[in-house]
Amino acid sequence: MHIGGNTACWITTKKLQQVRQWIKEASRHKCKQILQGKDDENCVKSLRFAGITIGSTGLSLLLRCALNGLEELNLINCEIGGNNIEAFSNNSNWPNLQKLNLAENSIGNENYEILSRKTSWKKLFLAQTPSLKSA
Repeated sequence: MHIGGNTACWITTKKLQQVRQWIKEASRHKCKQILQGKDDENCVKSLRFAGITIGSTGLSLLLRCALNGLEELNLINCEIGGNNIEAFSNNSNWPNLQKLNLAENSIGNENYEILSRKTSWKKLFLAQTPSLKSA
């Protein structure tokens, strides 16, 4: 039974499974579109990869995604090195990025300075740890 607002309706198990399958298929289709750089609705606002080792390869794949609606990217402790900062600073796929957290990666102060000078991210807040690891 589904109860919503002032109404209630019976949903059979078969119909509920069908609805769940539709949702699963729609989600899979949307994820595929996003990975192909077709996020026309700008639905991806935040990505959090904290603690997941994505390294250079994962970062390269991520940078290729045209995520125009992306506002926040959390890459805490993702084993990203200072050599990847050039790719970040040249990225134009995320025009609305406002918060980038690269704490607990081996980036170094000079690379944070490079990112802080990127003018296309007008409202970018760079989060970092007080004791940066050296690049």
